[in-house]
Amino acid sequence: MFINYCCFFYSLWRKLLGSIQQRIGHNKVGIFGLLQVIADAVKLLTKEIILPMRANRAIFIFAALTTFFLSLLPWIVMPFGPSIVVSNMDFGILLILLVYSLNVYGIILSGWASNSRYSFIGALLKWYLTSWQWALL
Repeated sequence: MFINYCCFFYSLWRKLLGSIQQRIGHNKVGIFGLLQVIADAVKLLTKEIILPMRANRAIFIFAALTTFFLSLLPWIVMPFGPSIVVSNMDFGILLILLVYSLNVYGIILSGWASNSRYSFIGALLKWYLTSWQWALL
């Protein structure tokens, strides 16, 4: 049911953006563009994984997975309803802030593992822009 709502609101969002930009919107796949969500999902899932040529593959993939899982971790303490929560912690907001501040390390690690000085400089810039989070640790 949740996936149906996501698909509906995604289609509604695309139609709204199309009307704001004064274009028809997505109406090419299926009747009234209802299958566009499925076409976008297939396109997303079949994309090629792009790794830099000289990158350390194991560390680069580990950094991406670390960033992904650290982004999903705060959903543990977020309530889904009045009594629906995965883990009821008194310090849930501190856990959310801690996890979001640790997410920078995955980005720095992926910049370093790419063996490109420009990627590493970009990762350090990301660290610099979010360095205010160190106070939260």
